[in-house]
Amino acid sequence: MLFSKFSGYLERLEKTASRLEITSILSELFEVTSRSEIKKVVYLSLGILAPNYESILLNLAEKMVLRTLSLSYNIDLEKVVKLYKQSGDLGVTAESLANRLQVTGDSKLTVKQVYVSLVEIAKDNGEGSQDRKIVKFAELLKNLDSLSVRYVARIPVGKLRLGFSEKTVLDALNIGDEAYNI
Repeated sequence: MLFSKFSGYLERLEKTASRLEITSILSELFEVTSRSEIKKVVYLSLGILAPNYESILLNLAEKMVLRTLSLSYNIDLEKVVKLYKQSGDLGVTAESLANRLQVTGDSKLTVKQVYVSLVEIAKDNGEGSQDRKIVKFAELLKNLDSLSVRYVARIPVGKLRLGFSEKTVLDALNIGDEAYNI
């Protein structure tokens, strides 16, 4: 599945308040997701890369994501911080920057490609890893459309803002249980 298509579902989820409707949208998303990508789609829709016990974390705090946005869109960090203070949302700030610069991104990136990139960034450790993570994350953002940037920028800080939890995901998977042999 193209990440841009996945982002469209995330946008629908973000705009929905009803838990039943959220469950329905998630079920629809899971039905159109290939078996090989379902795990990645579930984790990314929860704003994580793996179960907590696997300890695969991006370890990019807000300030580092702001530096990433500055690098991605070649905008002074102070301007990025100012935009962030106005919006209060890293995703909205990132999307706004991408839109201002008319960044179209590579709409050909798949969920799997974005997921693999994020895991690679998360697993980068050792001396200089923070700077390498910022550069890699900036490169990923540059290759995404503005809507996708909104959601990917939120993942490191754990604020996807979609209004559901693991329980809702489990309910959505149960709706289409025939497709997943649950």
